Amino acid sequence: LARMQVKDGEARAAKEMLEKAEELIQPFRDAVSDTYEEETDAAAELPPDLNWAHLQTEMGAALCGMSCQDAAIRKFEQALEVFEKSDDRRGEANALTHFGLAKFSGVRDREGMAEDELRGAFHQALDYFDRAKDIYDQDIGVDTADMINLLEGVAEVHEALGERGQAIKIRERIVQSSNAIQGPQHVSTGDAMARLAELLYSSDRFQAAADQFQRAIDVFEAMIKVRPTATLRERVAANQKMKRKADLKCRMGQSS
Repeated sequence: LARMQVKDGEARAAKEMLEKAEELIQPFRDAVSDTYEEETDAAAELPPDLNWAHLQTEMGAALCGMSCQDAAIRKFEQALEVFEKSDDRRGEANALTHFGLAKFSGVRDREGMAEDELRGAFHQALDYFDRAKDIYDQDIGVDTADMINLLEGVAEVHEALGERGQAIKIRERIVQSSNAIQGPQHVSTGDAMARLAELLYSSDRFQAAADQFQRAIDVFEAMIKVRPTATLRERVAANQKMKRKADLKCRMGQSS
């Protein structure tokens, strides 16, 4: 429930719920040793230390949503220490992803930073993303929702660095991954297509942008037939507007 609240932008409510969860798990964490025997029944719940570490990751994500990056980073550091000792590679990758997102969001809109300092912070975020990506590529081997979250962060950093070619490649992979995980007729897939289209448009690739906007429109319109909502209609209208702009820019380029 807290994770859903984070995704819905209700970071403060998510943080309060996670604090309650942390209170509940603390007595169990205090009662167990630091080690976890391999002989434990595979069907048993995660060892309390891992439960606690996952909570720290979720708490950090909520804190990021409240623009409390320093506090969030401390949570991720605590979670990483447990994941690394426990060899929980998926948990480690997720914590590293959020670590990178916190580093990036903490400086992205900060005023008064020197250009070199800003770019250095962006590359530091990329280092965390690269470590997480290596785990997904080498140890997990399948696309997951957490992997898409990682790729979103990588794309945003490349965009901030002005490296649009790299960002386009990443956003193309996000579309493919979302299509594989969520299916072609899912709002996340449509959003991924629209964000790729916006990046193509800003890179003056107007025909490719128009084609991608149309794909996003098709996804949202198909969803409206099944589940009509004002939000989906707004997405269609916004993408239609951008598609018209891309078509116009394309025609202007051809006429010149």
